[in-house]
Amino acid sequence: MSIAKLGSFVVVGLIAAAALLEVFHVNGSAPTAVDGVPARASFQVIDGDTLRTAEGERIRLIGIDAPELPPRARCARETELALAAKDRLTDLVEGATHIATTPRPDEPDRDRYDRLLRDVSVDGVDVGEILVSEGLAKVWRGRKSAWCCPSSAPRDDPSAQQAWLHRGRWRATCAIRRS
Repeated sequence: MSIAKLGSFVVVGLIAAAALLEVFHVNGSAPTAVDGVPARASFQVIDGDTLRTAEGERIRLIGIDAPELPPRARCARETELALAAKDRLTDLVEGATHIATTPRPDEPDRDRYDRLLRDVSVDGVDVGEILVSEGLAKVWRGRKSAWCCPSSAPRDDPSAQQAWLHRGRWRATCAIRRS
């Protein structure tokens, strides 16, 4: 076999190998976290704003407030939203190819429950912003948010409910859900 022919086999082989590696990288590689740890193995979703690492460290998503799961939920609506927030955070974490946790220099490192306070992003997108934009969390304002509608909210008349919502502070928490 001539050197030219051997060289062409080597080139074709290298191109094929590179193509296979690229396909594996895009379609088959394990998601990675900050230190190259597989993301699915490194985070467990506790609720809509808390993760746990494989090492047991709890991470609180900084800057947001998600509804509480039972038994701390104050109404059925809060429970429904809490489960939806937890499911959405799980989807984001499990579907990620890269997860980053970043402290904020102007914030404390830990909260009163000894959880790390971190911005969390998946594939370069802030998870807290996603949850807030989808109505599954609120921007943290220094205290827990209200997730339950007061009993005085109109229930049967959508136009009356919309008018009531726009008058008061319950606007964001009592939005009508449409299927």
